[in-house]
Amino acid sequence: MEWNVDCPKCGYKGLGRRVLPGSDALERFLRYLLVLPGLAYRFHRVVNARTGCARCEWDGSPPPDAE
Repeated sequence: MEWNVDCPKCGYKGLGRRVLPGSDALERFLRYLLVLPGLAYRFHRVVNARTGCARCEWDGSPPPDAE
């Protein structure tokens, strides 16, 4: 995974941060009440993680005006 970010949204250039899809609250709920689904959901989030902008929290997806 490449950690350098060139953000089209805010113009930031530098090290990015890891962005996990989904919800932290849902993951905590599943982990505390239903252990196996919680672990499966965590695995899904980690596998689909992206590098995002450290300044504006852009998640690495293409901007809306990109074609």
